[in-house]
Amino acid sequence: MVARIFYEQLNLIHSNEAFPIEEFPRKELFENMFLNFARGISTRKGVEVMEELLGRASY
Repeated sequence: MVARIFYEQLNLIHSNEAFPIEEFPRKELFENMFLNFARGISTRKGVEVMEELLGRASY
């Protein structure tokens, strides 16, 4: 299910109506979508490692 949601989100990246390029740079949009996907398929420990590597506090 998470992979299907990610696939659909990737299709939306190209929609200027959903994500106007002036407001949502494509690189930032993809990074956020990918991190959301990665968190969705990760274990708690995996999320902690990812957040550590990204230099962020884990939620």
